Amino acid sequence: MAKEKMSNEIEKLRKEISDLHLQIEQTKRGVNRKENKVKREENRQRKQRTHSLCFKAAHLEYLFPKLKNMNNAQFVLFADGLKNVPGVQEYVDRFEIKSVEEVDG
Repeated sequence: MAKEKMSNEIEKLRKEISDLHLQIEQTKRGVNRKENKVKREENRQRKQRTHSLCFKAAHLEYLFPKLKNMNNAQFVLFADGLKNVPGVQEYVDRFEIKSVEEVDG
């Protein structure tokens, strides 16, 4: 009888171990899914920022065609010079960002 009781206890413990291993695997998969979700969101934000920067740079090139032939150092000198033009900093400081509805309306 004692041997049968011990055998049942061992089986019960093995089942418990098996259940715990399953929980560990499920938790690992859950962590992996959440990490992937974070990576996707980071990539989405990075792509959105890159798109925004490219759009702004393209519009600057449209307004100032000489920018297309400038290297990075020349562009920095140009932008620094533009900032020092009288009235430009004041214009930027006073500029109000409007919603799309206000601009289109």
